[in-house]
Amino acid sequence: MGEDIRIGEPPAPPPPARSGKLIALAAGLVVVVLLTAWLLGAFRNPSTETTTTSLPPTTTTTSGTTSTTSVLTDRLHRARAFWTALGAGDAASAAAAVAAPDPSAVDLIAFVAALSPGLTVQQCGEFDDDTVECLVTITDEDLLAVGAAAPLGASVGGAFISVPVAERLGVSDDGWFDVPTVVGNAAARLSLHALNFHTEAVQGACPLTDAPQVAGLAIVGSPTGRCGTYLARLIPEYLAGGGLTTTTSTTTTSTTSTTVPDTGYDQAALDYFREIAGAAEFGEDGGVLHRWGEDLRIAVYGSPTPEDRAALNAVIEDLNELLSAVEVVVVEAEPNVEMHFVPVDEFDELEPNYVPGNFGYVYVWWDGSGSIYSARILISTIGVTQEERAHLIREELTQGLGLLNDSWLYPDSIFHQGWTDTREYSAIDQQVIEMLYRPELAAGMGIDEALEILAGLGS
Repeated sequence: MGEDIRIGEPPAPPPPARSGKLIALAAGLVVVVLLTAWLLGAFRNPSTETTTTSLPPTTTTTSGTTSTTSVLTDRLHRARAFWTALGAGDAASAAAAVAAPDPSAVDLIAFVAALSPGLTVQQCGEFDDDTVECLVTITDEDLLAVGAAAPLGASVGGAFISVPVAERLGVSDDGWFDVPTVVGNAAARLSLHALNFHTEAVQGACPLTDAPQVAGLAIVGSPTGRCGTYLARLIPEYLAGGGLTTTTSTTTTSTTSTTVPDTGYDQAALDYFREIAGAAEFGEDGGVLHRWGEDLRIAVYGSPTPEDRAALNAVIEDLNELLSAVEVVVVEAEPNVEMHFVPVDEFDELEPNYVPGNFGYVYVWWDGSGSIYSARILISTIGVTQEERAHLIREELTQGLGLLNDSWLYPDSIFHQGWTDTREYSAIDQQVIEMLYRPELAAGMGIDEALEILAGLGS
């Protein structure tokens, strides 16, 4: 039996529990302030007028005068200063604007600042005890052109006019903050572009550190100022090489993509193919193509609903329109793909290699040449809605084709890392599926070789 790979999608994590310690601490501070006020009144010269107050939390009392500083007002001011400096590319000022910056957060600040997103800030307000949330707008047109998750402008007189994107984003006292979606998308696309054309350079500029992974930021290595500076320098090359002067988009991908000269596959699709087909969500075997060398014969077990069967049929119909080398069918006997509809707590009984925490899961086997010859798919009948189960059917069967990785890059993609209920393929998904089963490619082929071939083909 050949090597194996494991794929699954976890549900959204529950929100962190709130602590009651801050409430107790606040109550204690009020008692201390009141006691201090009483003592001062009892022992001061009665001719000296003293005014005290317990709110806002920070109060300084002097003879005859009172100076009160609002903690919330200060935090709101700091948040505005943070986003303004970050947008202007001033990492030092942005880091100085937060109360107690974590070293890894400082690296992330430097990374985003290097891209100079040109942020404007409005409507800041308290989100929780240590986080302020502001309405932040990205205005840098080049960054918008690279990182737009949807068509954000129009061509006027041959020039692409960008529309700024506004989001509510939080920044905490320790310096951790929400990365703007456009920034995350742009960084990921530039990173994948660098992997295709400047592999050694990007690996040197963006090494992997011990810093925690940042949600919504899928890049080579870890975010640092050096890495951000390197990726920012690639923006003109990315735009010029992709021919952004003729911006193209589709109604299903919600992505603005660039066309590679003399090919039918756009650069975004080629980069995405590297990420999805050249790596694995669970397992170690990345960089090599794995695909079926024979038709997929699916047998259904367990307790699927009529809607489940309809969803499966819809996926099969879509796949058979995209796949040129194999066909997908449902059979009653001699399957090479088992699809089980059972409660999630029975998954490990059916598949010992199941990774807990996944409501959908696929396990595939391939031989020494890299050809997949068997798969087992598990779909939970509890804990998910019918729409979510339809999504899991589509995702797990699609990943069982050999497209083994997830990504944060495209929220509407069936391969999106986050918990979604997407029930159709985006246009970029269709390109990636078609690429893997092009007759010019083969199981066991290296991802770099495959991309070189794909870059010279039309769709």
